[in-house]
Parts: sequence; structure tokens; C-alpha cells
Amino acid sequence: MKSIRFLFLGLMTLSIVLVGCDKDDPKPVSYVEDGFYVVGAATAVANLLAEDADKALMAAGINEVGQAVRQGMYEKYVALEGGKDFQLMLKAGVNETPYGATLALSEALSGDGEPPIQVFKGTLTENGAAMQVTTSGLYHIVVDVPLNAVMIAPVQWGVRGMMNGWGFTAFPAPTFNKTSMTYTLTNVTVELGGGFKFAYGGGWKIELDGEIVKVNTNVGNDGGDENGPLTAKLLPGGENIGIQRAVWTIELTWTLAKGAVKEGYTAALTKTGDLEPLPEYPENLYVVGDGTLAGWVPANGATLYPVTQTIGMFYGVVWLKSTGNFKFCIQKDWGGDFGKAPVDVDDYAEFGTGSGNGDANNIPVPGTAGYYVIVVDMAKDLISVVDPEIYATGDAYGSWGNTVAENLFTVENTADPADATMTSPAATAAGNFRAFIKHAWISDWWKGEVCGDGEGGIVFYNNPPAVPLTAGKKVVFNFNAGTTTVE
Repeated sequence: MKSIRFLFLGLMTLSIVLVGCDKDDPKPVSYVEDGFYVVGAATAVANLLAEDADKALMAAGINEVGQAVRQGMYEKYVALEGGKDFQLMLKAGVNETPYGATLALSEALSGDGEPPIQVFKGTLTENGAAMQVTTSGLYHIVVDVPLNAVMIAPVQWGVRGMMNGWGFTAFPAPTFNKTSMTYTLTNVTVELGGGFKFAYGGGWKIELDGEIVKVNTNVGNDGGDENGPLTAKLLPGGENIGIQRAVWTIELTWTLAKGAVKEGYTAALTKTGDLEPLPEYPENLYVVGDGTLAGWVPANGATLYPVTQTIGMFYGVVWLKSTGNFKFCIQKDWGGDFGKAPVDVDDYAEFGTGSGNGDANNIPVPGTAGYYVIVVDMAKDLISVVDPEIYATGDAYGSWGNTVAENLFTVENTADPADATMTSPAATAAGNFRAFIKHAWISDWWKGEVCGDGEGGIVFYNNPPAVPLTAGKKVVFNFNAGTTTVE
């Protein structure tokens, strides 16, 4: 009897186990921390149960406006394989919610400081469509929950700095890899030492919502002084990286990593050669002659200033009389002065060294009294004398660096040079004012800036003090008196 009872109990136990096996297996639980993740077949992380799932976590997004973390904004650089799906997974405690978007390719970006590239944009949607890109490569993915927005930008890294006039030199595309890629430039001749950053697409930022939310498209030093030595980590919107005049190999490595964007980037600078020393150029040039207001007195000469980040080039605004001649001094004294070479040219295209007697190689004035922009390129032995084109720029005019007719200064060449002025158009909004000289030899607007010094004077250099204006106000330059006034 006892044996039958034990058999019955055993059968009951077996039936319970069998019944239990008929139920669905419980859903596996991931143990990654809360946040948005980029996962899927297109990435190196298939899902939140993958071994390296924590590396798929998006970082807190940095708003370029103010360079501070924005609540509800996330960003990550991810290698995506073209033609395969990926999605955003929101982990919140035990809940895992997929998000997607229907992506549309934008027109080429054209905002101030934006790279001129096309990006994918879509509306962040819970349980939305899985996403794809067509071309394998590195992408910058940005999610902004308050805006309900997804932005995916193709990343072509390059360098921007003094070595290329703050233009853009792209790295060759590396071999595609989902976990790490190294970008390399070899035999980079850096003519002008100074600072640079790594930037993709040739821009600094991408606008997500006009002037309110922007995302950095560059990385620089994480801390340290501007133009300081390369740091171990690279921060979105970081400081300029210092580099000296020489020949270099420049490397940038992206690695899929957990944490802030800076955890995924390292760089290396390797000097591979030296350059010949630069010629020595004067600090300024001074314009003298009986065709100028200075006469043949170097101490009174009108000053030409170095063009920013341009070897051996000088610029300035000078009043020339209707008759007479002029030349250039390299100091406020004779010695080393020069003028036009004794060749038959009409465009001031060449110059030679003067004898210092106030007569050799003099340059005749154009023939009409008034303000002129004079540019001297000592590196190429060229002189240019042209009518002035000065443009207002800045927030008070709604743009930076535009040579539109509406921003052009009006030149008032009066009979008395003391009263001659140049006047900006009226400011269209309250904001800061700056100005620049347009000239064919000056490659960027910011290299030929001219502005007030904040104390009623005039300065010629990059990033001068901005003059605050209210809508309707104008800025008046008197270059002969050296004054700036607001009217």
C-alpha cells in the first residue's frame, strides 16, 4: 500500500512538471542601465542581451548653444552597415521599448557653420519603423525627445585649422568596421602652426531646431588651453588642438565605447619632417608719399596690418590724393622701403626694393582722391590698390560673412579728408556688429576684419571687439581720424 501511494505522488509531481513545461518561457531580462540604445543587425550590437550591449548606450547630448548637456537629447557615433535594420531601444527599469522613425534625406545643409551635407531626419516614434542607411560607414545619431526628432548624419572626418586656413581637409575613408576605425592623413604640410579641430563634412554644427538646439560636428581637446597639446580624450565642441609648423601624420580613431562621446575618440600627431624657416616679415607696413596725407614722413605713414593667418600679406584703408606718389616703409623710418618695380605695368602687380631716398620706385596714385584699400603680398611680390568694399556683418545684420549689397558700407569721399567717412547700413536687429574688407586676395571674410575697438577707435584683426547695436543704428568709420561712431 505504501508503494502505491509513493507511485501516485510521483505521478502527480511529474504531471505538474509537464504542465509547467507547456507554458511560454519567461522573456529574457537584460541587465544594462537605463537609457537609449542603438541596436540591430546594422550595428555591432544585435540587442540588449548581446555581450557588449552596454557599448550601444547613447550619451547625454551636448547642445552646441552654450556647450552644455541638454535634457532629453542623446547622441552617439555608430558604424552602420548599409541595407540592414537598426532601431533605438529605450531601457527604463524592466521595460524595454523599441523606437524608430521613417527617415527622409534632407537637402544639403546651409545654415551658419553647418557642413554642406545631406542628413536623414525623422520623427521619433514608439514602436516605429526600423531604420536603415544605404551606405556602410560611420554615422552620428542624435535623438531629441522634447523635439520628437531623430537626425542621422554621415560622418566624413577631416581637419580644420590654420594649416588649411580653417577650410576642410578630409581623411581618406577607412576600411569599414563596426567596432573601430582609424582615419589617417600622411605628409600633411603645416605652413602655419596654431590650432585645429577634427570636424566632419567641413562644418561645426547641425541645427535641430533653428537657433535653439544644435549638435556639434567637431571634436577638440578635452580641457587645457586653446591651441594646447593634444589631450587623451576628444570632446565635442572642445578646444583647439595645437600643432607646429612641420610635416605631420595625423590620426583619428573612433571606437564603439560606453559613456560620453569623448570615450570613443583618440588621436595621434606624429611629426615626420621639418620645413624651411619662414622669411621674416615686418610687423606692419606704412604708406608714405606726397600722394598721401603722411607726406614723405615715415613716422606719419598710414598703417597696413597683417592679414590674419596669411604669410606676408598686409591690408588697410588709405586716403590717396588726386596727384603724387607713394611707397611702403617696413618701419616708421627709412631703410628697407619699397615701391613699384621699374617695369611697365598698370595694375601695381610687382614691386621692388626702394633706395630709401624718398624717390626710387615710387607708385603713382590712381588719380582720384579718396579712400582706397591697399593690399601688399610680400610673399608673392604683389601690390593691389582698389576701391573699398566693406561689409557689415554679425547678429545685428542677421548673418556672418555675407557680401550682400544690403550690408555694403557707403563711401563718402569728401573734399576735406578730415570729413571723409564710410557708413554701414542700418542694423536690422539688436546685436553685435563687426565688419570686413572684401578683396580678391583675402580668402575668408574673417581674415580681413575691421571694427571698432570698443573705445571709439578702429582695429584691423580677426575677432575684434564687437560693437553692440540696436535696430536702426549705423556705424561710421573715419579712417583718416581713426574713429568709430554709432549714429
